[in-house]
Amino acid sequence: MKQEIKAGVDFLKRMAVSRGDLDGAKAELFAENLQKLLCEKYKDHWYPDCPSKGQAFCIRINRSIPCDDTILQACKASNIMPTNLGFPSEMTLWIDPLEVSASKENNSPFKVASFDKEEEEESEECVKHDLDVSSLDSLSQETSDYHSATSSDCGSAASSDTEEEPNLQVIYHPTPVWPQYKKHAPVFLSTAPPPPTQQVVGYYVLPRTFSQFIIPQAPLQPWRAG
Repeated sequence: MKQEIKAGVDFLKRMAVSRGDLDGAKAELFAENLQKLLCEKYKDHWYPDCPSKGQAFCIRINRSIPCDDTILQACKASNIMPTNLGFPSEMTLWIDPLEVSASKENNSPFKVASFDKEEEEESEECVKHDLDVSSLDSLSQETSDYHSATSSDCGSAASSDTEEEPNLQVIYHPTPVWPQYKKHAPVFLSTAPPPPTQQVVGYYVLPRTFSQFIIPQAPLQPWRAG
């Protein structure tokens, strides 16, 4: 719904700038106020399964309706006159699911913008995500404000009566929205090669052998000259 309304509002803003006497800032302010009003108007009249069911809720300008009530409210919120917009005397703008169309004076209706169903679902998911984040921020802010107010009240009560026993100080630690993990000590890996292995030298002592000679025990014969 949001992207269809934005497409219709952008169409009217371009027309106000080109045909009217509004500058860019005034036209942007008018577009913002008109988009808010249309979102409230189409809140309970949006039928994606049957787009024709909500076609009666459109922006219409003709002789019987000089200016649409929603446009009048947007002009009042923007401090401008409807005549400053420069809209034609007869105009109809239909903002339906997945399609925005318009007709001016005696011209036949024409398509302003069209969307796919997947784009519509993605847009709704983005809007839902933004709302969830905003709600979370608001809840955190309220918790912080409540804690500040409680601390201030406790301090005033303690200072007004000095004879009473000192109050216990309560320190509020808000629970973090993300899990905390303990950090482990860093592990350093060394790429240095291991020291070379030492060579072991063994010594063997061989026993020394002595040669043995056998001395003959025969009696010596006397030597005779010939």
